[in-house]
Amino acid sequence: GIQLFKSSIGDALTSVVGFQAAMANANTLLIGQVPLQQQLRAELLKLPPILGSSTELSRGLYEALSAGVKPAEAVQFVGVAATLAKAGLATLDTATIALTKTLQGYGMQTAKATEVSDILFQTVNLGQGSLQNFAAAFPMIIQQSVQLGVPLREAAATLATLSTAFPSAAEAATAYRSALNAISENSAKFAAVGLDIKKIIAEEGLTGLFVKLAAVTGGSAQRLNEFIGRIEGQNAVLAITGPLLQKHRDN
Repeated sequence: GIQLFKSSIGDALTSVVGFQAAMANANTLLIGQVPLQQQLRAELLKLPPILGSSTELSRGLYEALSAGVKPAEAVQFVGVAATLAKAGLATLDTATIALTKTLQGYGMQTAKATEVSDILFQTVNLGQGSLQNFAAAFPMIIQQSVQLGVPLREAAATLATLSTAFPSAAEAATAYRSALNAISENSAKFAAVGLDIKKIIAEEGLTGLFVKLAAVTGGSAQRLNEFIGRIEGQNAVLAITGPLLQKHRDN
């Protein structure tokens, strides 16, 4: 009994020390703003314990502030990220990075974090892989998607579909990114065959562009290679326009 009591006291002290150290780290991003530091500490401690330990959540606060989340929105953001991480058995760090990079990449306000979280979780439901896998892979496709005007939901749905055709979410993201990079680089070639990339994506989505490209190339690997030079990018187009087309449209 005494040993158990000592063990409990030791665990409690370790938890307190860990929390204080993590909060001290977060406070380095708020130097000279003691009232704000105290406010965030109090708000953080009000988050439901099921979302994680106070130490984990305070580390999440540091990551959120580091990523540019405004202090006034930081604790609420941590709550969203922690909820996503718990629901999908991912780490809080990974969930935080996925959310912040998506929000920043698409120019969305932090208030949209719950919406983005829902999209990421739905990607897991529709695809093949864990939230940890998708949260790590998703930031890989954001820049190219934004540049070509691919909406967030379609980018996520495309990644989900491709994950069922490739060995992993990371490889699916690499293939997706390869295809979009080639599309951007070869826009003149697309235009030469009557394909206005951004106009088609805006009106028919990325899938519509892939389908039109497949029609232009007529199933010829050599012809497809003229537009999409890397094999992984070609495989992404073939996967979306082949047997997975209906599944993707359903997504």
